Amino acid sequence: MVVDRVVTRMRRAPFTPGRVDPTGLSAVATYAGDPEPYVNCGYVLAYVPGANTPPQVYPAARGQLAFQRGPNRTPAERRMSLNAQVTVNFVPQPGSTLVTTETRYTLQKPLDTLAYPSGEAGAQAEAITFSTGETATFSQGTVCQSNGQLERQALESLLSEGASATP
Repeated sequence: MVVDRVVTRMRRAPFTPGRVDPTGLSAVATYAGDPEPYVNCGYVLAYVPGANTPPQVYPAARGQLAFQRGPNRTPAERRMSLNAQVTVNFVPQPGSTLVTTETRYTLQKPLDTLAYPSGEAGAQAEAITFSTGETATFSQGTVCQSNGQLERQALESLLSEGASATP
């Protein structure tokens, strides 16, 4: 069955294969890891630790970033992780099959301030969830959306089966 072969091939991509619909009309895979290759959240300005330089520009979706924040240059570490569920749907058509993808993204962003001027440490964390073609906004205004790469990789697993696809 094509769906089973697609799931097998998805093991080679960044996915962890999940369930296959018993009717053979859909397959689910998950991804957990660095969001930077798959999500666009704009850019952040951050001071480089130990350097007396202007702030540097970094992708906001970077998995981990050590920096200094604020006028006192308080050391901080910013992390972001992605958990995504990709569903590949196979819809029979007369003489062909329509293949679509649906992805649900959950971004988690803990921010650890290593030491405030008072000497205490602090932490904040939040998560946002969105689907392909949607955006979501963290509380401090960072807007994130998918860049289509997870869906592309899922569909490319079909191309290795000899199918043709148009994104």
